[in-house]
Amino acid sequence: MTLDFLVEISQLFTPIILLGAGWFISKNLNKQLNSIRLNSDVEFKWANLIMDKCMIFQDLITDIVVGMQKTTDFGLSPEERREFLAKFPKLMHVNYDIEIHLHLVENSSKIKEIVEKIGSSIEIIIKNNEGSITNIKSLQSELSKELKEFHKHSLLFQSTSKKR
Repeated sequence: MTLDFLVEISQLFTPIILLGAGWFISKNLNKQLNSIRLNSDVEFKWANLIMDKCMIFQDLITDIVVGMQKTTDFGLSPEERREFLAKFPKLMHVNYDIEIHLHLVENSSKIKEIVEKIGSSIEIIIKNNEGSITNIKSLQSELSKELKEFHKHSLLFQSTSKKR
């Protein structure tokens, strides 16, 4: 084999080898991008579920706080008392759902902390007849701000993954 023959063979096979390497790299990059898109879609869906649960939680807390104020100010009829007490199992269920699902998404530790504080504040008021409704209101406000940031983050994460 002469040197000229080897040069001609290398000139012939170099583009074929580069084409194959490029195809292989492109295929692997597409797999990774699809995986990222799938993960971000799942993350976004979980984030939406958590947002829905937190909004239900907020509504139940508001109903309970208003019920507590109504109880101390005016008293409740037996029907109103039943409706008021029926909110607690719902609240416990939603609280449980939130705690379970918060582990599945990023940037949710502050939300979990605030939800726990609200739950323990309600519990202290109910069990010990002490505590502050004003404290619960400020915690609800803090939760709303955190949910807004959480939602912004999930939308940003979703939009950047769609661009990829």
